[in-house]
Amino acid sequence: MGTLTLSQRADANTLSHGNSTVLSHFGQYIPGNSACYKAKAEVVFDLPSNIAGQFYSDSNEVKVAAYHSFGSHPNHHARHEFVHCYTHPDFMDKTKRTDNKALLEGVTEHITDKMPHAMWPLDRDASAYHKFKLDNGKTWTQAANEIEQKVGEETLIKAVFSGDRKAISDVSAAAASIYPKAYSNQVWNSIGIVTALRGTQELAECYVGALEANKVEIPNAYSKPYLPAAFLGDISTEDRQKMAEQAKACQERMGDVFNAAFFGFDKDGQKDALKAVREEVKMYWQPVLKEQ
Repeated sequence: MGTLTLSQRADANTLSHGNSTVLSHFGQYIPGNSACYKAKAEVVFDLPSNIAGQFYSDSNEVKVAAYHSFGSHPNHHARHEFVHCYTHPDFMDKTKRTDNKALLEGVTEHITDKMPHAMWPLDRDASAYHKFKLDNGKTWTQAANEIEQKVGEETLIKAVFSGDRKAISDVSAAAASIYPKAYSNQVWNSIGIVTALRGTQELAECYVGALEANKVEIPNAYSKPYLPAAFLGDISTEDRQKMAEQAKACQERMGDVFNAAFFGFDKDGQKDALKAVREEVKMYWQPVLKEQ
């Protein structure tokens, strides 16, 4: 931990500089009715010692710690929190769940790093978001950079600050192929809806196969509405592997659309992707489970 100096003392100028820097770089993408224009910003002494700043969306407040000694200038922390503050509610709502914290914070830090740090050379290695790692070994900011490489800088910026519907969908699809995969009740429950119970078994087996192929733990969920098996836990290892082989082939054909369908954070775009996978499996999928 670096030595604390008076040059690292945050004050009102820190907040003003952070706010104006975000607006000067990204203001063209921020709606004129953004709540952040009326946010309360203050330097405080009561944040936990390991937190340099915090944005409270419920109360529309930006708080930056008066003193912080983690190696980067308080201007950086103010910028980070104002990026949060100006993040469009549609993007925030889709990514603020606990399981997406790495995505939201990684993207926010990645965008913060785009702004110049003339007053203090940011030691990126001293920034926690450059050290925190996903289960696949990528740091939070590396993963965010990979999203940008897939979708382009403007699409990422539009998703974050403008809440652009297509941009959010594109970012979700890209993230689904970069971040560790997980089972989702939302996806499982959506299978019957998007299929209208026609071709349901094929799509359900494809999802089980995608989970198996990505080494995701499969819960013992009730599966009788979709599959001949009463519970997912009743599916044998051999049958799961057969599903995984077909799912891999489907994933290779469809790319990010396949990942968006089963692993994306954008639930609206996910439904469209699920419908696309449904059409794919109707043509190619060979059902694995047989009626008993």
